[in-house]
Amino acid sequence: MRRFEAGNLNLCWVRVPTMGPTLDWGWANSNILVKLKEGDVIYYWIRVYGETILNTKLNAVHVVKDFYNRNGTRIKQKNLIEYADYDNKFCPDPDCGASDSQVQGRSTPCAGDIMFREEFNEPINRGGGRKWTPEVTFVDGPDFPFNFYSTEGTLDVDKKDGNLVIKPVLLDTVYGDGKVYGSLDLTRNCTGLLDSSECKREAFGADILPPVITGKLTTKNYFNFKYGKIEIRAKLPSGDWLIPEIILEPTDHIYGNGRYASGMLRIAFSPGNAESSRTLYGGPVLSSREPIRSQFLKEKIGSEDWNKEFHNYSVVWLPDSITMLVDGEEYGFIDKGIFFQSAEARDDKHTARWLAGSALAPMDEMFYISLGLRVGGSNDFQDVNGKPYKNGERKAMLKFWEARDSWLPTWRDGSMLVDYVRVYAL
Repeated sequence: MRRFEAGNLNLCWVRVPTMGPTLDWGWANSNILVKLKEGDVIYYWIRVYGETILNTKLNAVHVVKDFYNRNGTRIKQKNLIEYADYDNKFCPDPDCGASDSQVQGRSTPCAGDIMFREEFNEPINRGGGRKWTPEVTFVDGPDFPFNFYSTEGTLDVDKKDGNLVIKPVLLDTVYGDGKVYGSLDLTRNCTGLLDSSECKREAFGADILPPVITGKLTTKNYFNFKYGKIEIRAKLPSGDWLIPEIILEPTDHIYGNGRYASGMLRIAFSPGNAESSRTLYGGPVLSSREPIRSQFLKEKIGSEDWNKEFHNYSVVWLPDSITMLVDGEEYGFIDKGIFFQSAEARDDKHTARWLAGSALAPMDEMFYISLGLRVGGSNDFQDVNGKPYKNGERKAMLKFWEARDSWLPTWRDGSMLVDYVRVYAL
């Protein structure tokens, strides 16, 4: 018999079947990501496993007519309510191909399974929905950007095109002129460390508040994984000193918390400045300091600016290698062992912990997906003519803000758009 693939719902049993009053056995299945209405048609197949295959039912059809509570009582249509879903596990399939991919809190997937999918067809509310957590926090090192993250006018879904929209907004536009010289308390919704500068700040002299608000979503409270193929179709932002964040971040920081000691992987990075936007970078960032910071980033020169159109940015992340692709074309390959060898040659002390991991350490632990937008900062733009501040100087943020008449007009197309995110098991 040929193998039958899991369907769109991909449901598995969630509790031991119970015998009803008519001596029938039944399973309860749930999936909060799919909403049914009366008249919908479900095509399904069932295969029951024991020590042998006990039964297989193919080409079955069910027309949705009624809705029921978990206790079996019928729900009237006008009283329909939504229930919190159990976490869907990957179906135990003896025929599936072995996979190196892992998902935190779930069974091992089969090779080729889609482990995560987001098409952005539904609005993103302030809570982020079930899959996404919006960041609300001020940001410090190692890059000290000139923005903070909030949901205030920065995150939206374009219902017509089905795209996530992340845009930069001036602090003074939201809170009033002169707010950069005042104070701001994010404690109520802060996702940073409470009672710290991540949640509350007050300007003092040249240390103004970050003048730009941007958005950032992460899957850290829903989807953490190790190894797989990541595909993200996105349109990068255009505008001076804008930085797209389409990245993987470490879940537990096994190898250290500071200076990217536990790694970060850029799936797509191209600065918004006109002179830089034809160069695409992708790959791991393993240190906040050069030359290691950019040593493992691969680059591809485009025939036009990367922020002009949507592109498919992909990463194939395996236990022994990382491959970067754009629109299906490979532009970078990183082999195992090279991280520690290169760092050791430069006597970068924080890499000593990598010896406790695999040959791909620190890129051998659980990571989550982050989508966001950053502005300026200390490490992603070299000190060149026309740059309104110098990296590391105390008044960098103030000088950036005072030069807004030069960079703000370039932000006409400053939003980052994301069409979809998909992650496959390998």
